[in-house]
Amino acid sequence: MPPQGLEQKDGEAMRSRWRVALFAMAVLWSATTSTAQVAPPPAPQNPSPMVERSRAHERIATRELAGTRRTFEGPLAKPVEVFVPAGTLRADALHLVIHFHGGAFIPEYAVSQLGSDHVVA
Repeated sequence: MPPQGLEQKDGEAMRSRWRVALFAMAVLWSATTSTAQVAPPPAPQNPSPMVERSRAHERIATRELAGTRRTFEGPLAKPVEVFVPAGTLRADALHLVIHFHGGAFIPEYAVSQLGSDHVVA
């Protein structure tokens, strides 16, 4: 049988271990509950700036524009249409606007509005 003082020291050591274990569990529990965050509610969506009332979205009416049109065989035997507006026939130097995709009328109209020194292909 161990001496009485030794039993008392073992009991205190056991209580001390339990206190440390309980303290560690409390710290871990509080750390897991305090880091659990709730996602903030979504922000309201900003209105789109592209609304019909911001400016007129009128279509350009297709019409025959004054000028010269020529078609040439381009790369890979694809046709290239060239439009020279009527006012550019007397210009010394020209600016070439290259249009890759879409209808021909829109770039032709744009070039006719740019001035007297632009052509489109």
